[in-house]
Amino acid sequence: MLNYFIFTLFPLYCLIHYYTAMRLISLTLCIVVITVGAKAQPWLENLPAGKPRQELTFFDYQRAFETYWAPYLVENGTYIENGETKKAPGWKQFKRWEYLMEHRVDMKTGSFPEQTALEITRAYQQNHPSGRGSDQSNWISLGPASTPGGHEGIGRMNCVAFHPTNLNTYWAGAASGGLWYTDDDGATWTCLTDKEESLGVTDIIIPTDYDQSQTIYIATGDRDSYDNNSIGVLKSTDGGLTWNATGLQYTLSQRKFINRLIQHPTVSGELIAATTDGVYRTTDGGATWDAEVTDHVFIDIEFHPDNPEIIYGSNFEGELYVSLNNGASWTRTLNDFAGKRVEIAVTPAAPDWVYASPKVEDWMASINPWIKV
Repeated sequence: MLNYFIFTLFPLYCLIHYYTAMRLISLTLCIVVITVGAKAQPWLENLPAGKPRQELTFFDYQRAFETYWAPYLVENGTYIENGETKKAPGWKQFKRWEYLMEHRVDMKTGSFPEQTALEITRAYQQNHPSGRGSDQSNWISLGPASTPGGHEGIGRMNCVAFHPTNLNTYWAGAASGGLWYTDDDGATWTCLTDKEESLGVTDIIIPTDYDQSQTIYIATGDRDSYDNNSIGVLKSTDGGLTWNATGLQYTLSQRKFINRLIQHPTVSGELIAATTDGVYRTTDGGATWDAEVTDHVFIDIEFHPDNPEIIYGSNFEGELYVSLNNGASWTRTLNDFAGKRVEIAVTPAAPDWVYASPKVEDWMASINPWIKV
């Protein structure tokens, strides 16, 4: 039992606690211990012959491990041999280390970090001494703070859109309360969709030529609770006084949802909708829609801030996809098995950054670690 701990558990235990201890020397020592314990972990014999230990990458270890265990058809740390269930020594420990490290290494080369998280944090703080203390933002609640109905809660808001030139005018979409409009910076509000069949609003598009066109697009339904079905994308050409169905339309009984609606940043009338049936695009202001993706259900989609040929999409399965050809094809660039729903965000202030949140409590930020765009 002692030998099993020394040669099998301890090496991966060290690797697992590499980031907990935040010391680079831990990784070196653990690799040395793994080398000593090679007899207890025969998969290490699959590592590249002649490659210096200090040059071994995450992918080298991963391939060596998977190559060794592939014939055994291991599931959850056990395999069947001659009708008998046997444990795969070190399998679970490796998988825990693999999960811990896969988002910490260079995703292109598999190289291990040369700096600890603490060192990076300290370097950033040294280069940005003002930190958050310089933030003078002053957030003010615009209400409402209570409901006359007496029920618990005041309603959830799904989205907000702003007038392209008038800072006092904006729109808010409610989960089950419709589309609301203010032209006095939130002092008063008017509902624009009381007569529509679906009172949920998932997204709002206000074109840059709104002053001339008076056009508004809304994605109906509520993607987050699935109790307010979509009737598709609605369009108004009179500032929301009246609404018309577009070519992307449903009946409530179909129980369809539109998860996200975005507009091409430079092409007027071109919109992309991420729905529970896939991704659809219109180039004629909503009159017709073409199915572009039918094998993925994206919860969120975003254009690259500087290059509309690049589109990002995420789903409910902890995955992030990217298209480099305006949606013609997609490549998975993040697969966080622990995550479920993934929300993404981009900003013109840092166009090569993509922010992805696979879990509510865990934000991850990276500068194109998966695909260089």
